[in-house]
Amino acid sequence: MIAAPLIAPPEVLPINVAAIPADLRERPQWVGWRWEWVESRDKPGKWTKLPVNARTGQEASSTDPSSWSDFATALAYARVRDLPGIGDVFSADDPFTGVDLDNCRDPETGAIEPWAAAIVAGLDSYTELSPSGTGVHVIVRATKPGPRCTKPVGAVGKIEMYDASRYFTVTGHRLPSAPVTVEARQEELTALYAKTFGVNGHTSTGAAPTSRSSFLSDAELIEKCRAAKNGPAFERLFLNGDTSDYAGDHSVADLALCSILSFWTQDVDQIDRLFRDSALYRPKWDRDDYRSRTTSKALARGEVWQPSGPIVSNGRERAVPTPTKAASCGDGQPLSASTDPCTDIAQALAEARVIIAAQGTEIASLRAEAAENANLRVECDQLRRLQSATMQTFRSRELHAAEKVVGLVSLFETEAAQGHGATDDDGWCDTPLDRIAESAGCSPKVAGKHLSAIATTGVIESRTILRRDPETGAIKKHRQARVPPTGPGDTRPSLTERIARLGLSAPARDPRHAGWGGRRICPDCGDVGTVTTTTIACVGCGQVLSQTTTTQAAGSDPEPVRPADSPMDQDDPSGTTHHGWTAPMGQVDLSSTTDCGGKVSMGQLDPSGNRAPAQEPEWLADAPLAWLPPDLSGDAGADRWTG
Repeated sequence: MIAAPLIAPPEVLPINVAAIPADLRERPQWVGWRWEWVESRDKPGKWTKLPVNARTGQEASSTDPSSWSDFATALAYARVRDLPGIGDVFSADDPFTGVDLDNCRDPETGAIEPWAAAIVAGLDSYTELSPSGTGVHVIVRATKPGPRCTKPVGAVGKIEMYDASRYFTVTGHRLPSAPVTVEARQEELTALYAKTFGVNGHTSTGAAPTSRSSFLSDAELIEKCRAAKNGPAFERLFLNGDTSDYAGDHSVADLALCSILSFWTQDVDQIDRLFRDSALYRPKWDRDDYRSRTTSKALARGEVWQPSGPIVSNGRERAVPTPTKAASCGDGQPLSASTDPCTDIAQALAEARVIIAAQGTEIASLRAEAAENANLRVECDQLRRLQSATMQTFRSRELHAAEKVVGLVSLFETEAAQGHGATDDDGWCDTPLDRIAESAGCSPKVAGKHLSAIATTGVIESRTILRRDPETGAIKKHRQARVPPTGPGDTRPSLTERIARLGLSAPARDPRHAGWGGRRICPDCGDVGTVTTTTIACVGCGQVLSQTTTTQAAGSDPEPVRPADSPMDQDDPSGTTHHGWTAPMGQVDLSSTTDCGGKVSMGQLDPSGNRAPAQEPEWLADAPLAWLPPDLSGDAGADRWTG
């Protein structure tokens, strides 16, 4: 069992998409990455960067192309899943090599160690900061000339080189002094490899052995081999150690590689040196008899290359064909260099290549931008659907006004609880009735009743549980809610779908119920409509000051009708607005229909326009419906309705 990490993952730099070179972005060799804590018995635990498949979310492999994706997909997945970053995989099919210089930079000052600064200047290609900012990555167009990959530098520094089967994290935070593009640097990388690891991966003690028959350096020879017609076969042997072209016979493959090398050089030491740097190298090559026999067979085969003059084939010289006629114009005059059509075509092709490369860079940039815009369009579409579903709920005639708000807020609160993992194993979460009531403009008790009504639609489930207060030991009721499971896989609908269902639902109501939450329906006549009278009376003597009639047609919400003698028609600058009309200071408001269930409320307005407790007048006992202030009801926790 792996223990929990004792330290948080390091802070990382955000991805700077615009600075990532286009020739890297256009290759479908991208992955996301996330932090993973790794421990072993003999080493302390540390955070490592685990590659992630952007299409499946599973662990990616630097040797499995099916787990890679294009740049836009990897970037979008990293942003949606809030991953620390993305990475580019090096493979044998691409021309890139990455040089990783670890622990060489002070992230506070930006100062780079001299040994690393010399390597960055020598390679002179695209260079960026590592995610932590403590190292730098240099990417070049070249092939690593040997099998060695890592070497420590100083106390904490390290040099790493990879051109296949590894991935580099990519940040886009380019060093200001570095080129903006990935440059061809084969000779520079070969020199760095020899200086770092020595010739053939061993410590170098001097210059590489040469002879008269060697006209090319190791790097030049490798480039010529890769550019030749049999270049793909050379790469399969030299870079990959692939023997499938030779029925898996390793010895035959060794001879084939030596034969390719012996065409370009007859220096036995150079052939030996290059073979040891190839992927075919194995301990058998160290046997003098095997090495000598294989090299001799290769040198005895066919043609050899000469930098100029005749080509030697099987000990006989073969003349190099040379033109016998000078190119001429239509009048037979020789063409000058400036008028040679081949020269003009070559120049035009070179210019076309530059233009195409620039257009390719622009296209790659536009693709990346289009991918970002596509993500924004998806988010906008989701917001539009959410807005449409919400407006549909507000237009519903089956829900009371407060029920709409309570239902919407409850769905949002449940979604937030699920997103933050604040639910139990069955999906239940505590319902903040205080916050819901504040949004709906009613008391928590009334909000709970609205939630119960919404629960009858099946959009959300609600329950009340008993829980002991850990501080006081008292047992209290707690309201909980959850999204109903939809099947064995619990593929619950999205928030937008649930809100849309809320707008189309109708809470179950008892037609005979004359209390909270339902329309008052006559048991004899049915739902033919109601008439409600609202009375404003003096709190001191009970004298009626004004009455308002409210009509409610069958199957509709109540619409108040203001009488002609309403105080709203009076020009009273000291009045205060309440329940749809203006009441002068000191009057009592008795409203028979409210958003919180249709109860009559009564209270006194003080000079500031606020409702204040009053001593119970004699006529209050005869009032059909009344609101008792907390100091009279004995319940200081909530308003108490009596009827």
